[in-house]
Amino acid sequence: QCITAQKFIDLWLGRCHCSFHRHQNDRLASRFIHLVIKNRNHENMLKKILPIFSYFFHPLFIPLLAIVFYFLVSTHSLTTTEQLLVYTQGIIFTIILPVLCFLFLKSINAIDSVMLPILSQRKIPLLIQAILFLVLLTQGNMFIYIPGLYYFFLGCFISTLAALLLVLLEVKASLHMVGISSLVAFCIAMSVYTQRNLLVEISILFLLNGFVGSSRLYMKAHTPKELIVGFLVGFLPQLLLVPFIFLQNIK
Repeated sequence: QCITAQKFIDLWLGRCHCSFHRHQNDRLASRFIHLVIKNRNHENMLKKILPIFSYFFHPLFIPLLAIVFYFLVSTHSLTTTEQLLVYTQGIIFTIILPVLCFLFLKSINAIDSVMLPILSQRKIPLLIQAILFLVLLTQGNMFIYIPGLYYFFLGCFISTLAALLLVLLEVKASLHMVGISSLVAFCIAMSVYTQRNLLVEISILFLLNGFVGSSRLYMKAHTPKELIVGFLVGFLPQLLLVPFIFLQNIK
């Protein structure tokens, strides 16, 4: 009877032990499934959010954002009418005319998308953009009296020529990074020029720069190297022109 009782106890303990391990395995499996579902939800969220940065901060919109930023942080003597003229010139030469050119090029199958993913299709749009910047700089007399904006557009002109040269050398640079990095550099330049503490604005723009770069990587539009090249092409010309802003102001 003692042996029978001992066997019963051992059998009962064994079943309890198996039940305990089975319960643990069920909990681990449930937690794993929960993590998988959570990761999939995050991926779906990224798919919806990240592309927004590529479209909202498209290079075509950067000059308009720069104009808005300039009038928000700088002290100027322009009337409301003169400011509207600046906005009108900026919108016509940096958004409306480029979009019309894009639509024409797309209609004749010269380009596939406004994002210009194919390197060979960037030559004509970049050349057109460079010409429009040049016309804006030479014919838009209002910009001559606004040194900050004038040299911002001069920096954009130089960056566009640099991007075009890289295309001819068969080197691809992220035009999104060219645009957003030029805006970051412009913010830094305006902080120096106006002697205002724009650390918060600069930090936000650097954060947006990261989001735009992540967006281009997530959409598999560029490699990290192409993002770095684009950042330098947009950032350096703006900073190199900062001393000329002061010289123009002295004159």
